[in-house]
Amino acid sequence: MSEPVPYQCFVSYTHVDNEDHDGVVDRLMKEVAGRFEAATGSELKVFLDHNSIGWGENWREKISGAILGSTLFIPIITMRYFNHPNCREELSAFYSAAEQRGVSDLVLPIILAGKEQISKENPDDLVQVVAGLNWKSISDEFESGYESSAWKQRIGVIVKGLQDALERVGDNLSGDSPVGVPSASNVESLTEVDSETIERHISDLGAELSDIEPLMEQVGQAAIDRTAGREIGDMTVAQRSFFFKSLADDIREPAAEFGDKASRIEATARQLDAEMRAFIMEMYSIDPSDTQSQVEALRSQIEKSFSGVQESFAQLDNLEKTMRMAALASVTLRRAISPLTTGLRSLGTAMQIIISWQSIDPSGTGA
Repeated sequence: MSEPVPYQCFVSYTHVDNEDHDGVVDRLMKEVAGRFEAATGSELKVFLDHNSIGWGENWREKISGAILGSTLFIPIITMRYFNHPNCREELSAFYSAAEQRGVSDLVLPIILAGKEQISKENPDDLVQVVAGLNWKSISDEFESGYESSAWKQRIGVIVKGLQDALERVGDNLSGDSPVGVPSASNVESLTEVDSETIERHISDLGAELSDIEPLMEQVGQAAIDRTAGREIGDMTVAQRSFFFKSLADDIREPAAEFGDKASRIEATARQLDAEMRAFIMEMYSIDPSDTQSQVEALRSQIEKSFSGVQESFAQLDNLEKTMRMAALASVTLRRAISPLTTGLRSLGTAMQIIISWQSIDPSGTGA
């Protein structure tokens, strides 16, 4: 009799969501792990923090190995989740790498709150990603209580979903091999892209980022022009209402265009990240010494194409805070700049991905 395969499960969540929902993440994953082992005989090792999973600063390089080892990635989703840069980056990176290998079943979102907004029509590209996955909601079951039959039944559904996902992933990754043991042929043909394709995609992404800068300036200039010579605190209620409506009218169109373009940039960066890391991993398995020189050449091109990214990232952070503060003053303005704030989050994720390329480790060891 063969030994049972121990599986790993990395849980991505915000601590404030866990606290605000009566420790639901801890409770959920404890019950899921227990029921999974009872149903399969295999241990499900659940990691709730970066330090415990041992990915450290170079966690992106560990994702490929984690996927080949059938590590499950479970984001515990609320709409607050999408406002956290680290959460967005974790989900984006793991999903892209899994999709590159045709095993996106390894990503199993659990919706704690906001399930009504999880749709393909949501302007946030990452929300659209979640909508396309086999997500499960626990919001109603959480309201029923941990001891309710609804909660217990939902745990059973989630565990069955994990079992099914691992079975499908085992077939995709390993052919006839046991789940979590990749075949040599699978590792050697993880991607069809070549270095020329990656270099072209890097240039294309740099051009897309350049195209979006005028929209940022247009939004900022509209706010400056509209507020010039005016003291909002001295206005009457009617004057403030007219002012914010006019500002919303000025900003609405460029904000919507910015949001659309930023969403596409995030999707492009996520796909390029998966392509690049899979390609580098494949090269390293063939010739480690040559891979190092190839990576250095890529870094040079990345630095050339995205030289102003970190400076732009700081400007984005300031702009987002300013816009969110302004939106508190008027519902009309809030609606007008909603695509802008969503786009800023998407662009922030894309820029974090780009910045991470400067420290790619070909060996995947993080050393």
